[in-house]
Order: sequence, then C-alpha cells, then structure tokens
Amino acid sequence: MPLNFKRSFCGDARVAKEVVAAAVEFLRGVSNVAADEANNFRLILSELLYNAVIHGNKNNSEKNVYLSVEIADDFRVTCVIRDDGDGFDHKKLVAGFGKDNWLESEHGRGVWLAFSLADELYYNEIGNELTFIKALTCGGMPQ
Repeated sequence: MPLNFKRSFCGDARVAKEVVAAAVEFLRGVSNVAADEANNFRLILSELLYNAVIHGNKNNSEKNVYLSVEIADDFRVTCVIRDDGDGFDHKKLVAGFGKDNWLESEHGRGVWLAFSLADELYYNEIGNELTFIKALTCGGMPQ
C-alpha cells in the first residue's frame, strides 16, 4: 500500500526548507533508506521546491507551492511539485543541457542537478508542475 506525504505552503524559501526537512523525515520514517539516497532526495527536492518559490511564484507570498510524495511498495518515490506561477519554457531549458558553457549559466543548474539524480523528471505542458521519480534501495520498512 503506497504511503503519502502532502503539503502546500506559501511561497517562502524558509518554509520550503522546513517542508524539505519534513519530507525527508517522512521518507526515513517509512523506509530504511540509505543515507546517500536520502541526501540525494533532499537535494532534488530542495532545488525543485526553491525553483517553484523563486522562479515559479516569483517570491510572491500570496501564491502557493504544492508537494505530493508517494512511496510505493517497491520503494519508488514519486513527487509532484506544482506552483501557482505562469510556467516557463522547460523544453528550451532542457535543450540547453550539455552545451559547453551551460553550467556557468545563472539559471537551470538546479533543474540539471535534479535531472541528473532522479530516475525520471518531466514537466506538464505549461511548466508549472513537475513530477520526478526516484527508485530507492533500502532495507525495507523500519522495525
């Protein structure tokens, strides 16, 4: 039976940090996930939630960010992050991955990092919602 964690919060980076900590604690509480995998999950989630707050909602504290985390029986974690922003051209961003000077760019490094660490990552058509999937290796449920 899948386990779920859901949060919505006002567009504030400090609150995003607290939500990331709560999601990682949830992950650790329901699985014996290895420390490095928990850290990768934290890194992916941090980058993407901050992007939703800063770029998606443009730091507007009246707009919300929504997070859903589902852990399946096979320890595949599916996260959906949506913001109240207008979206962006994610296809253009992804097309820039791999260019020589890309990592020197002011924008996109967090998304590139998330793409690198997640097993799957994709956006909705307008670019204000993304889903990432990460398969975990762990020792099963905690005792």
